[in-house]
Amino acid sequence: IDGVLYDKSVSELIACPRLKDEITIPDGIQTISPFAFYSCQNLRVINMPNSITMLGEAGFWGCNSFTDINFSDNITFIDDNAFWECTSLTSMLLPKSIAGIGDNAFTGCTNLTKIYINREEPPFIEKRTFYRTNGELVIYVPKGCKERYKNSETWRTLNIIEMEIQGKVKALLSEQTGTSARTGNSWKSQEFVLDYFWWPNQVFASQMVLKM
Repeated sequence: IDGVLYDKSVSELIACPRLKDEITIPDGIQTISPFAFYSCQNLRVINMPNSITMLGEAGFWGCNSFTDINFSDNITFIDDNAFWECTSLTSMLLPKSIAGIGDNAFTGCTNLTKIYINREEPPFIEKRTFYRTNGELVIYVPKGCKERYKNSETWRTLNIIEMEIQGKVKALLSEQTGTSARTGNSWKSQEFVLDYFWWPNQVFASQMVLKM
């Protein structure tokens, strides 16, 4: 499909051409195979569907052009060496579904300075999961959860900061203009409820639910 190799059932992405600079992974893909994007140095944009639950070993090894990545809301495991030496990667948001991150998953990500984790219980990580990353790397966790991370043998050595605000916000999407607005807008519109997470200087939204 569009030059990308999938398995017969189109549930696993097996390989991506190295010259691609942008990819939208189809909904229904559950797994990124080991080495699927190995050394895709032109890859700058990755659109990942919520059907993905696992990133295979060395899946994005050496992809040194993209600066951030939006993970599936249902991803549970990031395997060993998954983002080895993705040197342009600066930040990421890990959803509450993430249960484990493998050995050397982010080794050599020398510009990675911010990781936002929307999970109260610390995911399993190895001692070298964040080996040779930026010395200024900060891990942002939900409010009230810092002690849980600091009590974890593998997380305690990292710089952990609690997020400032967590809650729900409503956004209205106008059927006439397509413009979004905050709750209180009187336009006839479809209503969306968003979970939002507000860390210093950044706001993330996830788990969009359509209410008719």
